[in-house]
Amino acid sequence: MCASASETSYSGAIAAFPYAFRASDSRLFKLYVLLGGLLTLGTTVVFGLGTVALLGSIAGASAGVFTFQPALYLLVWLFTIAPVVAPILLVARRHRLHGGTVDYDRWIALSGFLFVLALYVGALIAAPAGQRGAVPSGVFGSIVQFLYGLPREAGAIPPLLAIVLMVVVHRLYTD
Repeated sequence: MCASASETSYSGAIAAFPYAFRASDSRLFKLYVLLGGLLTLGTTVVFGLGTVALLGSIAGASAGVFTFQPALYLLVWLFTIAPVVAPILLVARRHRLHGGTVDYDRWIALSGFLFVLALYVGALIAAPAGQRGAVPSGVFGSIVQFLYGLPREAGAIPPLLAIVLMVVVHRLYTD
């Protein structure tokens, strides 16, 4: 039985989402495709609205540092969503070229979930003191208190470690 071209390939990053969802047999990965898609859409809207608001606030400013800020917003947006989308694109590519495995799909989905959690932990660490919420009680309270006590610059470390783990998982399963 011959599969049609639309079932065996995709065109572009957006079309990779439904392709990867259909191609994978891993429920965990399918859940990640849904979460990753919603997270990508949500962060795109937030960063897009933030950029529009920033452009409105600097509309009359002369060239200089203020005109650089929208580009910085877009760069941070790219560094935020690229690792969220990467597992989906990797699985879609693997299924299209080599036929995927459930193990690879599961592990790459776990690394994607870990990156999302690392983004949250990094945001807790990097949050300014005036924007930090009340510390909950119990075990989570002591973890949050510890994270709040770290220097704000350390907020980049958890996402970077999660990206390294994602690369390691991908490398372990490609050969």
